[in-house]
Amino acid sequence: MSQLHTSPGKTIVVPFNSPNQLIGKEGQKLGSFLGIIARTPGLTPLSANDCRVFDDEEKTKLVEFVKKKFSVPICGEEFVKKLIGKKWRDYKCDLKSLYVTKYKTKDALMKNRPSHIPRDQWNPLVSYWLSEKAKKRSQANKISRELNKQWLTQEDPKA
Repeated sequence: MSQLHTSPGKTIVVPFNSPNQLIGKEGQKLGSFLGIIARTPGLTPLSANDCRVFDDEEKTKLVEFVKKKFSVPICGEEFVKKLIGKKWRDYKCDLKSLYVTKYKTKDALMKNRPSHIPRDQWNPLVSYWLSEKAKKRSQANKISRELNKQWLTQEDPKA
């Protein structure tokens, strides 16, 4: 975990609101730092298909790593874990939309691997993206998002 810069000494105190969510400028800094963690393949491997498969020990190590730079109350630790997971999923989504739309075939995707992503993580990630299971999941998620969008934008018939 030494890949990311953490200054020794003073930690940044991060306030959390009553639902245990980050707030303030310090919260923004922590959120950005968690995004860096999520985009660091040595900390959060891209070869996993779902962040829920990360074991609790690894998640706890990530929180302890964060606590070297940020003062996170115990009540905020679970939120930190969830936010890392969300940022990790968002990063994988960004990679997919950037690369799969540009390089349509498995061979082209393999040849155009981002230099910061290890081959042993890129290859399984690409294989998953191109699998029938992932395509079905993606289609189901698109339908779900569309239904949510329609539901959220419907006018109130009582109004």
